[in-house]
Amino acid sequence: MKTRTNLRRTLCLTLATALILALATLFSGCSANSPAAQVNKDLKEIQNSKISSTVLNFDDADFSDETKAGYEEFLARLSDFDFEIQNEEISEDGKTATVTVLISTYDFGTAFLDVWDEVATSNTKPGVDDFYKLLFDKVKALEDKYRIVAVTFNCTKTDGGWTTDAKTNGDFRSAMFGGMIEIVKELAGQ
Repeated sequence: MKTRTNLRRTLCLTLATALILALATLFSGCSANSPAAQVNKDLKEIQNSKISSTVLNFDDADFSDETKAGYEEFLARLSDFDFEIQNEEISEDGKTATVTVLISTYDFGTAFLDVWDEVATSNTKPGVDDFYKLLFDKVKALEDKYRIVAVTFNCTKTDGGWTTDAKTNGDFRSAMFGGMIEIVKELAGQ
């Protein structure tokens, strides 16, 4: 009986130790003070935030209610991205770091280009409201987040921990827009 109790105690201690080590390993890369943890936090905040309709300077005075509603849906889909942290590199002096993240989102750029081509080859020339209505309908129909882009975030060590450039990072903004920014620039000849 004494041997069985000792065996049970040993097994329980071994299991408890294994669980503690497993948890420590799981969270070792994402301590509260790591650059990757801060990027993770910032991206989750962006995912959970409502993007203001003033972000794109969309003058809605001449647009139909349907187009305005489509615009609001599009803005909501911008923050509907997925991400996976791939790599964290801290500088030798420990003051700066980079964190590489895979961003998965909808292919808004192809949707924009499809609507652009449709309007350009149309026998009738739709107005701006019609163009945006078509665009927002096309965006609403996107189901899969198959546009995947690697984005590098820059981090700086401060007294309170790490700060990131997540809210100002142009590559991240481009990823959120699913390639649309590049398509618009290309069509504009920039």
